[in-house]
Amino acid sequence: MGTDVRTATKQKNRWRWINPALRIGAAVQVVLVVVQASLAGLSLTGSSEALVWHESIGTERVTLVGLIVLLLAVLNWRPRRGAAWPALVAPNEPVEPLGGDALAHCQPCRAVALC
Repeated sequence: MGTDVRTATKQKNRWRWINPALRIGAAVQVVLVVVQASLAGLSLTGSSEALVWHESIGTERVTLVGLIVLLLAVLNWRPRRGAAWPALVAPNEPVEPLGGDALAHCQPCRAVALC
């Protein structure tokens, strides 16, 4: 009976890195989304530097971080036996850029800004 408790404790301690990584990943995702939206708005006002930064951040990086957060949320939920709500909330980032042109949304920005 005592070895079962120790085994369960070892297994839970093995996955303890996931929770801080999930928090850091979610914070990075929020920052990228806010910066991306802010730079898109600034590029519409005619700022060429904002357009360059908007394109350099790109939808690929935002989507990649979102997929990493989703993976960490599932790992937090299943093997670690954590809460399920992060895994259900994490896929808020659209995965459309994986199938098409990831910078297609920048075309209108380019047309209005300084092209």
